[in-house]
Amino acid sequence: MIRVQLLGRFRMYDETRCLSEEAIHSPMITKLLVYMICNKNHIVTLEQLTEALWTDEESENPYGALKNLMYRLRVTLRKVWPVEEFILTGRGYYQWNPQVAIEVDEEVFFELCRRAERAKKQEEQDLLWEQAICGCNGRFLNGVVSQYWMEVRLREDHACYMKAVTKLTESLEQREAYEKLEEICKRAVRMDPQNEKVYCRLIRALMHQGKTAEAMKYCQEAEGYLYNRMGIRPSGELRGLFAELMKQGHISGSDIESIQEEMDAEQCVKETSGVLFCEYGVFRHIYEMETQRVGTLGFTEWLCLLTIHIPEGTEEQEKRRILNDGMDKMKHVLGRVLPKGTAVTKYSPDQYLFLLPCFPYEEAKMMIKQIIYSFYTADHKGKVQVIGDLKELYQEPRELEKIN
Repeated sequence: MIRVQLLGRFRMYDETRCLSEEAIHSPMITKLLVYMICNKNHIVTLEQLTEALWTDEESENPYGALKNLMYRLRVTLRKVWPVEEFILTGRGYYQWNPQVAIEVDEEVFFELCRRAERAKKQEEQDLLWEQAICGCNGRFLNGVVSQYWMEVRLREDHACYMKAVTKLTESLEQREAYEKLEEICKRAVRMDPQNEKVYCRLIRALMHQGKTAEAMKYCQEAEGYLYNRMGIRPSGELRGLFAELMKQGHISGSDIESIQEEMDAEQCVKETSGVLFCEYGVFRHIYEMETQRVGTLGFTEWLCLLTIHIPEGTEEQEKRRILNDGMDKMKHVLGRVLPKGTAVTKYSPDQYLFLLPCFPYEEAKMMIKQIIYSFYTADHKGKVQVIGDLKELYQEPRELEKIN
């Protein structure tokens, strides 16, 4: 029996032989082979194949290119399995040879999920969900540049995978099976680091096992991903777990040197040229403390917001590229221009927040203008616009002023 792995890096193998994506040496041949495998129970017309592999702009002669690609695919397959004829040719179509039996991991995965849905007993459901999850080695064709039909399958596979994870982890947490819950959640966050709910279950599983330091590591990892990659703030559930970990993470009788070593090793703040880039939760605590200090000591402090605007009508993929590049450049500018000790956080995908203590109003305005000027000189003028906002802490606030 020949087996095919589509979930993760592509490979096709039996007991003694293996054809991997790396051995094929061609993403187009890999896509053609995968498309034939995914449609192994159907006749595939030349039109279907050319539409699946090329856009109109990518090939002037798609039928000729397809014929050449199919020849190269057959040569590749014969090198590994000389006696098998995997793909049959008809008048205007190709077909997977029904005499060549293959087992596809994606099909096995979906069948296990269907059986889990039909199972009557909780123990049987959990076993089937676990088999489905553990048999999934990654996202659909991880590493292969996607075509539209691959994106559809990827979304379907991922939705089913996360449903299996949700069902199983709910059951494991209810049964207080924390060791198994930890194992499943760690697999799941590697697959989908955007899933905050799974992170929360993982953190609780670690806390129940007394693994406080590891729970804190995953808590900070989740917060960092949500802030830095997605530009969103963690939920109340994750913030609550962080607060609980802060309470229970220390032992009595600690000496001051070990405490300082711990804080230096596990700090949630990254220093760049003296500027403190921190997660939003840490920044919020700094803001609250500074607000109290301003009220007590009476000095002036400013909350500053920088927003990067992309021109209307920019294509979505290009917009994301320009924005990511712009936010990286802005971080570099902030690290170079702001005074040492300034607290900065990424508030959203297109915004940075920072605090300016002990600055008169006009100097605070000039600081923001200097940042914007430095940004524009980094070869961005014309591509994006930067707007600065300035608001005084605690004291009678001035009117919000736009600075650009």
